[in-house]
Amino acid sequence: MFRDRGVYVFPNKDMMRIFAYDGENAVEYPSLTFAEQLVDFLEIDMFPFRKAVKNLKSYDDNTVDFELLINIFHSIYHLAEIFCVDSPVYSFLMTNELRLLDKTASIGTYETAVLQKNKGLEVLDLMTDMQSLLFIYAYIYCNTNGSHTDKVHNIISGRARILNVRFEEVVSAALPSTRIFYMSEFDFPFTKGYRFETLKNYLWFVFINFLKYDVNFSE
Repeated sequence: MFRDRGVYVFPNKDMMRIFAYDGENAVEYPSLTFAEQLVDFLEIDMFPFRKAVKNLKSYDDNTVDFELLINIFHSIYHLAEIFCVDSPVYSFLMTNELRLLDKTASIGTYETAVLQKNKGLEVLDLMTDMQSLLFIYAYIYCNTNGSHTDKVHNIISGRARILNVRFEEVVSAALPSTRIFYMSEFDFPFTKGYRFETLKNYLWFVFINFLKYDVNFSE
């Protein structure tokens, strides 16, 4: 199996087993249905998080000095790390995306430091944006009369971009467990799963798979 830092998901019908791998160590998070993961995300109170991000965005890029930039960077990482400690998958993916930004950072200039700071804030902003968007789709689902199929059709109608996504597949050479991240030899049976580096892709994966199953989802 290709192994790199990220969240690994192994679906079994409407259930998924979730692993986080930081490049050295792997941990398994509690198994959830796609609907349970969606509900968990929609129930997060974003107000304190949104307020903190707004405060960080209030600094003027034209007047902020380098020392303050460093402090803002630290605050961005801190917000990502402490977010929703009861559901660590969100923090893991946000901090992973911030690490990916660090890897692409140019060295040296003040201008590139400001650009990286703003990209980091965009990663945090996306958390609240995704919740708002999924709230809209969940509202449409719950307020459409008819069967599960009717509800899904109403969401997708005119919104084909929802399905215009691509997820990275991985193949585990054994049944899912933390053991697969340390194996040097193949075992059987093979198991197909998915790897995620960003929170956005993970949430789209959850939502699209939620649409596959009639789970009596309601407001």
